Amino acid sequence: MLDLNELKTAMDNGQVDREQVRVVIRDGQIVDFLTNSDSPREDEEIRVMPLIEVLSDIFEI
Repeated sequence: MLDLNELKTAMDNGQVDREQVRVVIRDGQIVDFLTNSDSPREDEEIRVMPLIEVLSDIFEI
């Protein structure tokens, strides 16, 4: 599961864009995010999503 505290810290440090987040999807669920310097693994499904959609998905709004 995505750690929101980790995401907030990465945003505060400029490692993640505040508007668009690269997220890792497994079985239709967001499980992690990638910082600007992270490279995805070959077996990972990556989506770029607006932050509001990420939060909506996590909190099932």
